[in-house]
Amino acid sequence: MAKFSKSKAIETLLRIAVAVVGGVMSSLAFPREGIWPLIFISVALITLSVRNQGFSKSLLIGFAGGLGFYLSQIEWLSLYLGPVPWLALSMLEAAIFAIGMLCVSLVWSKISKTKETIWKPLLLALSIASIWTAREWVSITLPYGGFPWSRLSQSQSDSPLANWVYWGGLGWLTFVVAFVSVLSLIIVLKWRTSS
Repeated sequence: MAKFSKSKAIETLLRIAVAVVGGVMSSLAFPREGIWPLIFISVALITLSVRNQGFSKSLLIGFAGGLGFYLSQIEWLSLYLGPVPWLALSMLEAAIFAIGMLCVSLVWSKISKTKETIWKPLLLALSIASIWTAREWVSITLPYGGFPWSRLSQSQSDSPLANWVYWGGLGWLTFVVAFVSVLSLIIVLKWRTSS
């Protein structure tokens, strides 16, 4: 019994590490460093970290990933306001992020139990991209008008995808980035299990 609990704890710690690495990696995709392709890997890592996890683990892993995501991207806030507002805002945004990742985990679990069809990967990617976009909308809207920083679409300002904003705004481009990231993750996972 102790071995089982220890291995589960190690797995959870590894998933937290993957989520944090994904979160921190996202900061390199934004215009300051401008390595925009990294956002796709970042989203895939964060999504992978909560796959097939229960309620509390998804929240914990999502919160850790959210902290990595926001602490690494808005550290400039501490230059002007000090560390307390930077940490407080990052923790608030990480809490919203955690709820989003819980939804991702629940939807992935639900869809993975459905009948295998050619459309299943697309349905899963569309669903998770919708959740990611909705979570981002909550972050940029609440509280008091939200915090419209760190949107996936903002990482694409120098990429070939930047012009997609014309067709549906920043939310549409966020959806496209999340969809491509998750669909790529699903393809890699299917390839790994088939070989």
